[in-house]
Amino acid sequence: MRILRDNGLTIVLLGLFAGSIIGQWIAGWNVEMEEAHRHGQAVLSLGAYTVSPEFLSSVFENWESEFLQMAAYVVLTAVLVQRGSAESKDPDAPPRDTDIQESKPGAPAILNWGSFWRALYARSLGLVLGLLFFLSFIIHWTQSARVAAQEAIAHCEATFTEAGALPQ
Repeated sequence: MRILRDNGLTIVLLGLFAGSIIGQWIAGWNVEMEEAHRHGQAVLSLGAYTVSPEFLSSVFENWESEFLQMAAYVVLTAVLVQRGSAESKDPDAPPRDTDIQESKPGAPAILNWGSFWRALYARSLGLVLGLLFFLSFIIHWTQSARVAAQEAIAHCEATFTEAGALPQ
């Protein structure tokens, strides 16, 4: 039971994530099955739907907005001040992380690698969230273009790529 006590937050968040992604997976598959029946097309299996552009586009569309919000929040709370907010630095307090150059016992080794690496480490959360937003954006964009191309082909229209319409 100690593992549950010591890792409760991680376990609950992983459970919530799993529940939400499974819910989106099953609900999206049901919508795709209804669309296929309505258009007289073959129905995708649940496994095929998992790697389909429809599912990937919807998942990464959601993740894109979440990573953008988190990246903006992390970066803005690091830079801007809101008096009285627990998330904001106190405008009257001395600068935080003035001792980041000092090597303390148990500190990450990267802090001893030089000023560039300390600066990178100090901004790592914002950078990682920005990178995750960018990757989610690219995957959402490419998979949405694939969905649009498939729909265009189904309706005998000009097909699309990530860059736009192509002549037939």
